[in-house]
Amino acid sequence: MNVKKLIISILCVVALFLPTYLAIASYAINRDAPVSAKGIDRMEIADPQGSVFKIAASEDGNDIVALFSEMNENSVPRSELPAQLVGHNFYKVTFHTGKKTVDYKYYFSADAEQCYYVDELGAVHQIRSEQAAKFVSTPYALALYAESVAPVLRTMSGEAIMPASIAWNYRAANGSFINRGGLDTVSGVSAYTMDGGISFDFTIPPDSVAVKVYDGATMIFDGSYDQLSAIDIRESKKFTFELNANWYEDSTRNYHGNASYRFEADVVAPAEFYLGTSGPIEPGEFVVLSGINVADISKISFSSEPSINYTPTFFADGKYVHALIPISYDLDYSPSYTFTVSYGITKQTINLSVKEKTFGTHNYDISATLVTAHRNENALNTFDKLAAELCKTADSTRYFEGRFIDYDTDLKWTIVTGIGRFRTILATKQTYRHAGVDFYTHAGTDVPAVNNGRVIYTGTTDLSGKMVVVEHGYGLKSWYAHLSEISVSVGDTVTTGQAVGKTGSTGFTAFSGTHLGMTVYDVPVSPYPLWESGVEMYFNK
Repeated sequence: MNVKKLIISILCVVALFLPTYLAIASYAINRDAPVSAKGIDRMEIADPQGSVFKIAASEDGNDIVALFSEMNENSVPRSELPAQLVGHNFYKVTFHTGKKTVDYKYYFSADAEQCYYVDELGAVHQIRSEQAAKFVSTPYALALYAESVAPVLRTMSGEAIMPASIAWNYRAANGSFINRGGLDTVSGVSAYTMDGGISFDFTIPPDSVAVKVYDGATMIFDGSYDQLSAIDIRESKKFTFELNANWYEDSTRNYHGNASYRFEADVVAPAEFYLGTSGPIEPGEFVVLSGINVADISKISFSSEPSINYTPTFFADGKYVHALIPISYDLDYSPSYTFTVSYGITKQTINLSVKEKTFGTHNYDISATLVTAHRNENALNTFDKLAAELCKTADSTRYFEGRFIDYDTDLKWTIVTGIGRFRTILATKQTYRHAGVDFYTHAGTDVPAVNNGRVIYTGTTDLSGKMVVVEHGYGLKSWYAHLSEISVSVGDTVTTGQAVGKTGSTGFTAFSGTHLGMTVYDVPVSPYPLWESGVEMYFNK
């Protein structure tokens, strides 16, 4: 092959592959070049708050397309993002061209000198301040301004009330106000619920609110927002509300606007709470806190000063709610407790007086053999674990009614040890608090349920011997220990006086009879007041 033919062959090969080389070179150049307006068909701006703006280059949005092109083309390459922007929220901007789709991350701030973007290859660029200043003063930059978030009218339960109309403006970095736009409104009349009276509030307090309230077709109020408390709500009913709120433009603030609302609300009368007893109680007893006009018991809050180390659970009972509140004999004595109960707009304080009481001692003469067999560490731990599980549960049904059976007076059984006494085991010198009442009587005698209830446990432990536990409702339980026989099964409902078993001497006991314990959840309580008048509750008065 001569030289001329070789050169011709080489030129043919080059000509054959030249388009490919040019295409590769063009791709490399275009790949590294910033996206420009000439190639953009459309773009999407996703701001840090989750709003997404879709813009076509051929539509009115072409100004923002051109602005982003300017930011891209005139930016200054940087080696990395400033440390304060690493991990910071960013705008995700997706550019769609005829050939490709790329995502850029833009780190904008109200300070135009500190705005950056990261291209699809991870290269960092600082945006020139003049272009950044233009962007942060557009409606697309609203996520940069806390004042761009329009006020929300909410009920006290946190439910947002939708406006019929709303206009909201926030101040941009250049000092001009921008209309927020795109805010949700509702046509017609929406319906809401207000627990505890007429109760709603704005997330941003308005300068003025004109309010009209209608009961059916009759207007019952026409005045300002701060005068609404003058409406005396004695019973729950439905009202219609019209509100017009204004936030005035002021040189000291960065927002202004107005909103109108028209809605219906089922207004529940303000809650009221009462104790079942007005007289003082003794340590180890419990009271019932009752309430009316409470639609959602989960929204009741309770506190006590001093603390009672107990959070009451409320139960619905027709138009009432009730909670049993024990004052444990283990608490440091206080002559009074102040309960604070809140629900909706209601915040009520209730005082409970407590009489001082000295708990006596009792020397328990029981053999060391029985102590070793029935009150060892394993026996105590096993019983405590069982009791903790049983005490966690409560029936929302109120089974109890009337006075509770008094084994002492009604059955002539003998009280051996009362509740709360400091009992000392003579054989071992161990001392502990007695959590119930021990009764002596002949073995094999029927043990009656002290009141109506549902059997939640039957079984045997080393400490209690044969035992039955009855739930009376609202977490109030009676415990029958040391039985010789059990006469009921779990799930049975029992009535006052019905036999749950027979007296005996099983478990840790030195005599025949039964141990009667009562608890409100896991707090031991005294049965003595229940023998006289039962559980005193507000609606029984």
